[in-house]
Amino acid sequence: MIEIANEIAADSEGRLKVNIIDPYAGNSSVAKKLSKEYGLSPLSTSRYGGDFFYFHLILERDDMAIQIPLEDKTKLSFERNLKAGIKRFGKGFIKTIGFVTPVDDPKLQQIGISVPQFNQLAEFLGTDLNIIDEDLSDGSVSGEVDILVVAAPNGMGSKEVFAIDQFVMKGGSVVAMASPYTMTLGRDGLGLAQLEGEFKDWLRYQGLDMENKLVLDMQNKAFPLPVMRNAGGHRVQEVRMIEYPYFSDVRSNGFNQENAITANLSQVTMAWSSPITVDADKNRNRKVTELLRSSENSWISDNTEIMPEINDQGMTLFQREGEFSSHLLGVVSEGEFTSYFAGKPSPLLSDEDENKGSEAKGRLTTEEIVAEINGTKVSDSSSNSISNPDTSPADSQVKEEPETETVETIDSSVIQKSPASSRIVLFSSNDFLRDQTLTIANSAVGSEYLGSLELVANAVDWALEESGLLSIRSRGHFNRTLPPMEHDTQLFWEYLNYGLMVIALIIIALVRRKRQKSRQQHYLTQLAN
Repeated sequence: MIEIANEIAADSEGRLKVNIIDPYAGNSSVAKKLSKEYGLSPLSTSRYGGDFFYFHLILERDDMAIQIPLEDKTKLSFERNLKAGIKRFGKGFIKTIGFVTPVDDPKLQQIGISVPQFNQLAEFLGTDLNIIDEDLSDGSVSGEVDILVVAAPNGMGSKEVFAIDQFVMKGGSVVAMASPYTMTLGRDGLGLAQLEGEFKDWLRYQGLDMENKLVLDMQNKAFPLPVMRNAGGHRVQEVRMIEYPYFSDVRSNGFNQENAITANLSQVTMAWSSPITVDADKNRNRKVTELLRSSENSWISDNTEIMPEINDQGMTLFQREGEFSSHLLGVVSEGEFTSYFAGKPSPLLSDEDENKGSEAKGRLTTEEIVAEINGTKVSDSSSNSISNPDTSPADSQVKEEPETETVETIDSSVIQKSPASSRIVLFSSNDFLRDQTLTIANSAVGSEYLGSLELVANAVDWALEESGLLSIRSRGHFNRTLPPMEHDTQLFWEYLNYGLMVIALIIIALVRRKRQKSRQQHYLTQLAN
């Protein structure tokens, strides 16, 4: 590690400096400072405590600090992670997105419910950035990932949430599309399922809570609903565009015009979204920015029957509940976050993981660390403790064991606090970017719909501080969106168009009749002469 770091520092022409800090210097005052500023805590060779030591690598510039994951004991892997971390401080490099999506669930597929797919979103983001599918089941995030995009998190356990939590604690940013409910498409049509897992608890702990309700908006996008009608004794299926309050139509007055994420957007459809509640007490030391809100003519409901019904007049019936008000649908929280696992044992310290060891994760063993420090070869040992810096070598005796003995390895610790550069961007809908919803939006507008995709792409660019990509995208995909109208206003303009067409036809008929009479009079005059 030190060799590779020194080589990179030598090639940096003074722009990178390597400092080795002893946490126990000055009566452990340095250790207290590391814990206070970076949330670093000592590692242990055993889940039950015992020998503690520090083994962390921090990259820092100005007010931005990130921790380099030491997940692999090979030089090649360490060099890759270190260079990937350095690139996060620079501009002009192609950044990497860790894309977290729901995994296929055979149980749901057996009853005809499809798992959400986000292929269109991945393709859209992949035009400017690298996309890798990130598997969080091992409790860690790859060192190559610059930002995490979490879509429709369902059934996340402690390890998956721990991976996201520690990524934020290391100075990373997370863009999440999450809410308590997700749309299901089964044999009986549209439905809602309540999501499970610890991710919503993690968001709540960070001061971003979502009610188990849905936002309905009078300012909404049309929904193409297949209906059956009788035509000459035959039943014919046709697609009818109906008003659908669950598709909140967010326009310019619902966007934060002061933030780069939403300043240049004209319209976004939020499908089956939930209201966000920001805990002011938990976020008092952070900067919280509202991104988008529903219109003033919206309300919330806990009714999960989202399938529209058509009455005899061809109208949909949705019961309005409560008072009309605007609701928060997108928010950014940035600053210092406290780990959800602070004061708790790491989820990676399970009995199963301890029995298997951490070779699969590539973590360094205690003996290998001692060998690196002392410049000696690694030998198998039944004693897994690290010598105290104040203990003489004579007091530390290493016993030889057979080569078949399993070497206990170092388990990961919990970083207690994040640097001020960490960010969480939350949009309170699991489904507004899934492939099925975008297909519905495309059929509703009759062309390719990009509003929701641009919103998330702008959020990713902003979190990566890629303002150049953000401005280019805003210019390249600008579209003229028609202003929203009330139903009565829509009827007025519709009937006015019909009336103007009828008047135009009458005028054309009168003109043709007058010209015909004029020609007949001209012919009669010619014959008379």
